[in-house]
Amino acid sequence: MRDVVIPFVVTRAMLVLVGWLALHLFHSLPARPDSWEIKRNGRVGVISPHTSPKHHPLVNMWSRWDAGWYISVAKNGYQFVPGKQSNTAFFPAYPMAIRAVHAVLPRHADLSWFISGIVVSNAALLIALYYLVLLVRLDWDDATAARGALYVLVFPTTLFFSAVYSESLFLAATVASFYYARKQRWLAAGALAGLSVLTRSPGVLLGIPLLIEYLHQRRYQLRAIRPDIAALALIPACLGALLLYFEWRFGNIRAISDAQASWGSDWGLLTWPWQAYVRFFQRPFAASEVIDFTFAISAFFLTVVAACRLRPSYGVYAVSCYWFITAWGALESMPRYMLSIVPIFMLLADWGRSRIFDRVYLIAASGLSVLFMMCFALWRWVA
Repeated sequence: MRDVVIPFVVTRAMLVLVGWLALHLFHSLPARPDSWEIKRNGRVGVISPHTSPKHHPLVNMWSRWDAGWYISVAKNGYQFVPGKQSNTAFFPAYPMAIRAVHAVLPRHADLSWFISGIVVSNAALLIALYYLVLLVRLDWDDATAARGALYVLVFPTTLFFSAVYSESLFLAATVASFYYARKQRWLAAGALAGLSVLTRSPGVLLGIPLLIEYLHQRRYQLRAIRPDIAALALIPACLGALLLYFEWRFGNIRAISDAQASWGSDWGLLTWPWQAYVRFFQRPFAASEVIDFTFAISAFFLTVVAACRLRPSYGVYAVSCYWFITAWGALESMPRYMLSIVPIFMLLADWGRSRIFDRVYLIAASGLSVLFMMCFALWRWVA
């Protein structure tokens, strides 16, 4: 209650209030092209000429951008059109969870689907925070563990953990996987890592960090390896099963990458991470791109420090995750992608033992989270 539930309730209530005020105070701003919202009748419709503060505001404020794609998978299954934007770009675990919750909730057109997504996201966030506290307590004291949960809840892009996005489910599966690995419950660790793979693409990175954790616990002695290491095979197995499903369904094992390429992603063409910075300075950039750059530099610094100070498995995961999200040649969405680098929150929680750092982080992060929530609620790009 003290470390997870109360901070969760307080911060989510703050974001709801901010989103509600944004919709009521700034609803006259012109709507973005192709923006949509849930109308009074519970169905999705195009916003014209501006957002409505009266049409299900408590649901609409969390249902923007990629939320529509996740709901399309949950509601209608996968659809793939070569060369065009398709929902195969989005991994299936989160939409499947939405579909499961929707089966037991009262149904009302599109509205109930988005409500189901909000329920899944916030339930997964509570689970993620619970396991994060347990994981941090293995190496630090209770106060540091509590700070870790709080720092997640006030992080500038924390809104994505409660929106109809897959970030909270990915965080829950990843943190729980590391926790069970530390407890040497390898079947649970492997299964949860497999769930991470089916939730978001960075999940494919968990195999090597968990293998390092396994070997670290056995002091890197080959004779100490046991059959339980086979549980880590669930990670590539889940990815392989998903790719084979797309091959069977659409005759295209690359349906994920081909769909993402329609958004301009160079999926499958990994570059050196610094190429993203080179491209950033080679052309004029907007204010949103400056924000992306600032978060990218911050993530780089925190990743390097985490790699040097935390457990080998945490450090390897942080470095590989940072490389993964910058190796596509762009810094776009970095404020949201940072949420995948779990060891960063452990490092920040440790630094929070300094009263000055703790106050500065809470004030700065909370202020930015308010600003980003206002932008998100009003269909302005955040990450």
